[in-house]
Amino acid sequence: MRKVCCAQRKAVVYPSSLPRNSFLARISAPIFLQCHSDVIPSISCYSTRLPSSSSSSSSSSSSPSRVSKSPVLRMATSKEAAEPSPQPKNFRYYQIYASEDGTTHFGEWKMTGFDLQAYSSKPQYVRSDFGGEPTKLVFTELAAGLEQPLHNCPAVQFVVTLSGSWYVKTTDGTKFEFKPGDVLFQDNTKNSPANTPPEHFSGVVGDEPCQQMIVQLSRPPQVNEPNPF
Repeated sequence: MRKVCCAQRKAVVYPSSLPRNSFLARISAPIFLQCHSDVIPSISCYSTRLPSSSSSSSSSSSSPSRVSKSPVLRMATSKEAAEPSPQPKNFRYYQIYASEDGTTHFGEWKMTGFDLQAYSSKPQYVRSDFGGEPTKLVFTELAAGLEQPLHNCPAVQFVVTLSGSWYVKTTDGTKFEFKPGDVLFQDNTKNSPANTPPEHFSGVVGDEPCQQMIVQLSRPPQVNEPNPF
């Protein structure tokens, strides 16, 4: 089978590794020409009529000729693409994290990675994987006026403010005050892989004590990991 270029009347040859009458040869010829136009500059166009085999030549007059078209690549539609799981509109959390040199930083993020599932009864947003198992649950009350010098957190942990207000100040100079309902994640522990133990200041804001709930995790501390969730 030969295909003739309409511009230069040059014979177009299928890639030699494929049988000329094979399906792959028929669909790959246009791609072969396009990919190797620099090698075969005289070929500028080609016919798309399929070759007629000897067995089908007798019936060609009674059946319309078929046309081979170049394969068309398309993007999947939005319905065909995998749809992401629905997420809460704004599940905010805060973080103290360390850079490799031991400097601590503060971040405010939006948590993702939730699954919409039946947790107690009807479906609700649930996330339970945080890279480690809960190891300890602590309730604590910080006295009014309490000021903590530079220190590490005792474990990788979440701190949930229940009442009152408190602050943290990281060693990069950032200070933030927490209100009831705020959630802090921190992993600036003594055994951090940072070059020096990452520390922070903290204290109570105002004349009232601050009550907290703390959930410690078996997750190992990290460096240079803002917004892990």
